[in-house]
Amino acid sequence: MRNWFLCSLIAIALTGVATASAASFDCRQAKNPDEKAVCANATLSAQDSEMGGLWYVYRQLPMGMGSSDARNDDAQQFLADRKACGANVTCLAKLYTARNKALRAHVVTAIQQTISEQNNAQGSAPAPTPAAPLNRLFEGYSKQCRDLGGKPVAGSVPDVLTADFDGDGQTDYLVNTADLQCDGAATAYCGNNGCQVDIALSRQSYHSPLSLQGGQPTITLGADGTQVAVWVDRSQCNLQDRSKTCWTALSWPKGKLVKANVVRPQP
Repeated sequence: MRNWFLCSLIAIALTGVATASAASFDCRQAKNPDEKAVCANATLSAQDSEMGGLWYVYRQLPMGMGSSDARNDDAQQFLADRKACGANVTCLAKLYTARNKALRAHVVTAIQQTISEQNNAQGSAPAPTPAAPLNRLFEGYSKQCRDLGGKPVAGSVPDVLTADFDGDGQTDYLVNTADLQCDGAATAYCGNNGCQVDIALSRQSYHSPLSLQGGQPTITLGADGTQVAVWVDRSQCNLQDRSKTCWTALSWPKGKLVKANVVRPQP
């Protein structure tokens, strides 16, 4: 159960830092080739947004002086490496993939250490109950895994993005299970057409989340408010052209779901 609690802490820490922009920085201020390339590429923008959320959480966690210095040094090294990539999309994608993987591991380790230290200081007091909507989702993932004869892998966590999707002023959650692992049931969350992506809305009291099968979920601000785009299998758009991809676009103008499949060029 601790693994699911760690996921909840990560998601709660991200609340209010929604990735409702194309990147973790203001693309209107982009000047360098690497920054412009990130803003112009949907996949890189999603990776940068994820990195921004993970970095925010990582900075909030208490660490020793030496560890804090190393944390900042790593961040500066990433920026230097990104600048060295210039506008090379392949170089940037590999760099972001490695950085996000490392940050995810750092966050989980730091939270585990924090919980351990707090429990020792409080006589091993039990950890507080996770936020109800996230707890419900994470318990559902655990059940999916076990129902297939598998066992949730300790340390594997889903990606959680937050924003006010339906415009009611309350935090909503998007959970991407791509990095969630189930030992003994590899297809518990992912298949040939992508991985399970769930969107839980406050307007529905976080019950019956909207579920998609795909990947690379991105959040942007548009004319109709906050929008979500999820890469889906090309069959959803009846695509034969391999140079193009199919995405499901979601928005909630005036609180009502509008869903459409759109064709985009291959990144």
